[in-house]
Amino acid sequence: MRFRPKTRTSTCITSKAAIDAMKLDAVNIIDRASVPDKPSGPNRVMYTAVALLAGLFVAIAIIVLQDMLDTTVKSGDDAEELLGIPVLGRMPKPKKAR
Repeated sequence: MRFRPKTRTSTCITSKAAIDAMKLDAVNIIDRASVPDKPSGPNRVMYTAVALLAGLFVAIAIIVLQDMLDTTVKSGDDAEELLGIPVLGRMPKPKKAR
C-alpha cells in the first residue's frame, strides 16, 4: 500500500529536496509515520532501582572495608587477644559533667 499525499505540490517539493540532498533517482514512501502512544526512552523505574541497589552495595562495601582496616584497640579483651598477655587493670571512663 503506497502513501498518497493530500497535496501533490508539497510531495513534489519534498521529493525534489530529498533527491537533491541524497542524490537519489527516486524516493518511495514505504510506511506512513505514526505517533507513538508513549514516549520512548530509558525505563526510569528500573534505572532508579538499579542505582539504589548499587548505592546500597557501595555503602555496605565501604563500611566493611573500614571495619577490616581499623586496627585500633578498643577494649581490654582486644588488647589481651592482640598481645597474648592478661590485662592487669582497667581505667574507668569518667562521667560527663553536667
